[in-house]
Amino acid sequence: MTKVERYSDTRLKNGFFAYILLSEPLQFRTGEILAAVREDYPSLVWTDSLNMDTPFDTNSFGLGVFFSQKSDVPEPSMTRLTSIKGLLEVNWDDVLWKSRYTNPGGKAAVAAHVNHLCISLESVDSTLPARFDAARRLTCLAAVFAKLPTCTGVYLPSADQLVTPANWVTAADVAIKAEFPSLQWMSLAVNRFKDPGETDLVTVNTIGLAAFTGTEVAMPKTRLPAGDAAKWVHSAAVMLAQYGHKFVDGDTLGPDHLPDKVRLRFAPEGKHGMQTDTWVLFHPNCMLDEMAMFGERSRPPAPAGVKNQIRGDEGWLGKKLYAFVAGGRH
Repeated sequence: MTKVERYSDTRLKNGFFAYILLSEPLQFRTGEILAAVREDYPSLVWTDSLNMDTPFDTNSFGLGVFFSQKSDVPEPSMTRLTSIKGLLEVNWDDVLWKSRYTNPGGKAAVAAHVNHLCISLESVDSTLPARFDAARRLTCLAAVFAKLPTCTGVYLPSADQLVTPANWVTAADVAIKAEFPSLQWMSLAVNRFKDPGETDLVTVNTIGLAAFTGTEVAMPKTRLPAGDAAKWVHSAAVMLAQYGHKFVDGDTLGPDHLPDKVRLRFAPEGKHGMQTDTWVLFHPNCMLDEMAMFGERSRPPAPAGVKNQIRGDEGWLGKKLYAFVAGGRH
C-alpha cells in the first residue's frame, strides 16, 4: 500500500509561483530580464547555462527558461516564465478577502488587469535556507516586473494573497537583507464572529508559513481585539522563520514584563481539523479549554525562581543562508 505523504511535508517540496497582473500586454527579451535582476540585486548570483535570449509576448502563449550552471553557489535548476493570453482565473473573492488589510485596493487592481505572466521555480531542497533562497529569487525576479507602471499587483498562491507592486518591491529589498518579508510571503486570515452568548471573538491564522517551516500558526476563539491577536500570530511566525526559535509544546510565549503569557500547543496535521502541523496559541482570553483539547503538556514548568527563557538569534537566518550558499562551494 502506497504511503500518503503528509501535506505539511508536501508544502516544503512544492514550487514557488508568482503571477504578475498587467494592465496591458508586455513584450520583452528574456536576456533583458536576467540582466535587470542582476543589476537590481547584484548580491544574488544568477546563472544561465543556455543563454537563450528569446523574445516573449504576454499576449500569447509564451515560455522562457533559465537553466542554472553547476557553479559554486546552489541555485534552483530551472526558472520558468510562462504566459497565456488573457486574465488570471482564480477565486478572486476569496483572495481579496484574505488580502483586504494589506491591499485594500485589490479589487481595482484585479479589474484593471488584462494580461498576466507567471514566474516559477523549485527550491534546491526542503530546508528553510533553501526555501528562503528560492522565494527570494522568485521575489526579486518578479520585482523587475512589479516596478513597471503596467503592473497592477502580484498574486502569490502559497500565501493566497494579492500584493501591491510597491509592497512586492519592498519584499525583495527585505529578503535581500536576509530578513523574512512576512507581510508579503504569508497572509493573516482574521475571522470575527460571536459565540452563542453574543461575545465578540476572533480567530487568526497564518497562510503561507508552511511553505518555509512546514507549520502554520493559529490563535483561536479569543476575546482579544483582532489587531492584538494578529500581532501575537505574526510575532510567533516571524520567530520561527527568521529568528530560529524552537517551540516546545506547553511552553509559553511573551515579553518578560507581561504577567499573562500565551501558551503554545502543537497540533499535528489532522488534529482538530488542521490542514498542516500547526502551533496553536492559547491566550488567557481564549474561550477554548486548552487541556481538554490537547491534554497534559509535554514537559513540567520550571521550578519556582528558575528562569527558563529562550531568546532568538537576531542574525540566525543570515547565518543559515550563508552556510547554505557556502555549502555549495565544497
